[in-house]
Parts: sequence; C-alpha cells; structure tokens
Amino acid sequence: MSNIKVIKCGNLIDGTGGPAVKDAVIIVEGSTIKSVGTGSDVSIPDGAQVIDASGKTVVPGFIDSHVHFLGIGFRLVQLQLSDAESIEEIVGDLGEYIESHDLPEGKWVQGRGWDDQNLAERRYPNRYDLDAVSPDNPVALTRVCGHMIVLNSRALEACSISNDTPNPEGGVIDKDEQGGLTGVLRDARSLVTRVIPPPSYDELRQGLRDAARLAHSLGITTVHDASRPDESGAHMSTAPYVDARKEDDLLIRAHVMTGYPER
Repeated sequence: MSNIKVIKCGNLIDGTGGPAVKDAVIIVEGSTIKSVGTGSDVSIPDGAQVIDASGKTVVPGFIDSHVHFLGIGFRLVQLQLSDAESIEEIVGDLGEYIESHDLPEGKWVQGRGWDDQNLAERRYPNRYDLDAVSPDNPVALTRVCGHMIVLNSRALEACSISNDTPNPEGGVIDKDEQGGLTGVLRDARSLVTRVIPPPSYDELRQGLRDAARLAHSLGITTVHDASRPDESGAHMSTAPYVDARKEDDLLIRAHVMTGYPER
C-alpha cells in the first residue's frame, strides 16, 4: 500500500492568516505534508489513498497549551458522573461500576464530574448515599469543579478522618447538624490524595494512549502537559512519555513540564 495520502477538502484554513482555500488538496507522504493547493494546481499521485473531505472544512491540528494530559488519561477509566441528574443515579452508577469491574475488597473507586446543580435532590451526595452500594470499597467522588470531594465511610476510615480531625488550612471538613461527618470535603483533597495508591505504570501507559485518542477525536494533535511530578505525585511522572516515544507508542506531540522535585 502506498504511503501517500491525499485529502480532498471543501475548504482549507491553513493557519497562515489568509483566506480559506476552496476545493484544496493536501498531499501527505508518510508523516510529511508534501504539497498543498487547489485541485487544479495539485496532481494526485497514482495509487495514493484518497480521503474525501469535500464539503467539509479542514484545519491544522489544534494545540492544547495547558492540560494535565496524563491525569485525563487515567481518569478516563474512572467512574464518569458528568451526566448524572440525581443522587439516585450516582449511587446506581457507582454500584454498577463496582460490580462490572469485579473490584476486590479494599480497592479504591474514584469518580469525577457530579454537579449538585444538575441533581434532582439539589444537595450534595453524602457518605450514607455511597455506603449503600460500597460497603467494601473506599470511594472518592470529585465534584465537577475539582474543589469538592465526597467520601464514603470506608474512605473516611482509610484517610483517618474523624469528627475530631481539624480542618486543613484553606479547607473544610463538612459536618451535619449533629456534628457528624457527611463525607464532603471542600478544598481538602490533600487528606485523600496522600492515601489513595498511585496508578501503576501500565495504567499510565494505557491512559496516555486513551488520552491521545480522545485528543485526536477533538482535533488536537499537540499538547502542553502542565502536570509536574514534584507537585502531583508519581501519577504525573514523565516516564510514560519517554518510554512511549522510545517504543514508537507516543500517539501525540507532547511538550511536558517536568518541574524540579524537592531534595
């Protein structure tokens, strides 16, 4: 099969600031764009693979200038709650996630995306809601904003958070009218992240692949990963990038901020 690909465009925005090029043709050989022009100016090589994007607008790949890319990849396999419309739905999804993944007792469950403004109950989920379907697994579900997290009772126990635990600097441990823990933490993630085991190396490598596929689906071909191992822990290590590149498994252009770990 020829390594030459031809993209027939309806309109091409080439990124130079000039007007869109109508009925453009792009010739790609291997990983290099060899020529760009109108259909009347560019001849299509024999045997080339033709991608028909006529009637569509073609643009250069987008660049995400600030993203926590490895974190996104790892979270793709976690419980996704952005579409939840009720606490009942959150609880149901949590129970189904634990069952479908056949999680062993003690294995942490993490999720993200719930928004109390979208929930029928118009309140935060609490430890008792989660306990109903997760008696054997610590659970940590992060609100869409990232500043609030709800834990079940197993997670509170694993993090050694009790009624007597003081609020961390800048954060709040929510309590009910009787002074009991609700499981909701505000800007107090440090009490949890230091306890949750980091992802394995294999999980990171797969997360990098999954994140790249998600980026490609959005037209993103380059990322600037602002995740620093010295500020976010081992799950933001640069090793997956380095090894993926060595093994020709890095599916996206990446500029990675490494930081300087404390000595």
